[in-house]
Amino acid sequence: MIKIDMRNKQCPLPVIETKKMLKENLNQKIMTVVDNIIAVENLQKLGKQMSCEITVNEISKNEYEVILFINENSNDQNSVEIKDTKQKNKENTEQNTIVVISSEMMGSGDELLGKTLLKGYIYALTQLDVLPDYILLYNGGVHLSINGADTLQDLIYLQANGTKIASCGACLDYYNQTKNLGVGEITNMYAIAELLSKATRIIKP
Repeated sequence: MIKIDMRNKQCPLPVIETKKMLKENLNQKIMTVVDNIIAVENLQKLGKQMSCEITVNEISKNEYEVILFINENSNDQNSVEIKDTKQKNKENTEQNTIVVISSEMMGSGDELLGKTLLKGYIYALTQLDVLPDYILLYNGGVHLSINGADTLQDLIYLQANGTKIASCGACLDYYNQTKNLGVGEITNMYAIAELLSKATRIIKP
């Protein structure tokens, strides 16, 4: 059995790391240790999606063991190989997915929570089976692509794996960050309007 300690790890890390270990270790049980019931529920959902055997042990109020197991001989092995299938599907379509980010935070409410959620979302994008074609950043969203941003390395990863990153030049200039751009290209509003008009799917977290 392989044990992963995901205590004090924010969503979506427990799910992402567990899924990765399941794919890499067929016919081995993966035990993920978490410290809250929400993480337990998320791991149970993952287990159901991947047709795993699921066992949950409550060690204490702040410690749970979630054990997932995939049998490589099961009829659901396609769940382990879903990445290749989705990538082939992507190559055979003309779908153009653009993620649009216009703020430093995700949703409305507490600013610190919003920034934490958005950082988690950007990281989650790096773990998708099919990456977005474009990430467009404008207004406060351009702060995600500048040097020193805690989202920079994930955006660099996405770019290296085929996602185009574009930040609004007028916005960078407004925030005096043009010289600090750390990833991607500088774009303009006409180019943004053109890209969005041709997109088959636009995602705005």
